[in-house]
Amino acid sequence: MLRFLSVRNLAVIDRLEIEFEPGLNVLTGETGAGKSILVGAVGLLVGGRASADLVRTGEETAAVEAIFETASGAEVIVRREVSAQGRSRASIDGALATSTALRDLCAPLVDLHGQHDHQVLLDPAAHLELLDAFADASAERAAVSAAFATLQDVRSQRDRLLTSEREQASSTSFAIARTRRG
Repeated sequence: MLRFLSVRNLAVIDRLEIEFEPGLNVLTGETGAGKSILVGAVGLLVGGRASADLVRTGEETAAVEAIFETASGAEVIVRREVSAQGRSRASIDGALATSTALRDLCAPLVDLHGQHDHQVLLDPAAHLELLDAFADASAERAAVSAAFATLQDVRSQRDRLLTSEREQASSTSFAIARTRRG
């Protein structure tokens, strides 16, 4: 659960700190008040894409920091900085972390939904994953994926062997032709 959020120099936000209480917390405001920026800030903390466009005009870096409470009650501090050049740096409890590590850690802690999330249903690239999730077929999907990777490896090895065999046959026929001329 998100307990505390600090945002500095992100888009139009200069500095903001919010404490969240247990239970339901609601953010409301007029259009342009910055609600989507806050959701985007949390998105950065859970491994979302960082961009130089996020840094407030005239600033060198933007920073988002949060304190999450895990299911066991432990606190985890997650921080993400984005430079005006677009580089990003993340940390978990003060140690450098990758965006993949952020996703792995924060996935069970945050469930973000935006106003256009339902449109994923219109994207054919997402259909197979959604169908597998609905069918609770993740184990089967992993098994098929592993089998396909093995097949690809075997095909690659076969291609290397065939190429090697052709090269050897070519060099042998070249050597035979040289011997006959000589």
